[in-house]
Amino acid sequence: MPDRPVALTPDRLRTHCDPAVFPADSTAEMESEIVMIGQPRAAKSIEFALGVVADG
Repeated sequence: MPDRPVALTPDRLRTHCDPAVFPADSTAEMESEIVMIGQPRAAKSIEFALGVVADG
């Protein structure tokens, strides 16, 4: 680890991704999948709340 701060260039602050690794040319061609990672109690609460049929 350096003893003093090191300046980072904008190029080092972002990740580059090769578009060829994706199976589609556009996100419009891809299927959407909603996945909630972790927090099983929170996920159950959200599912319950979305299923409540009531005003307010």
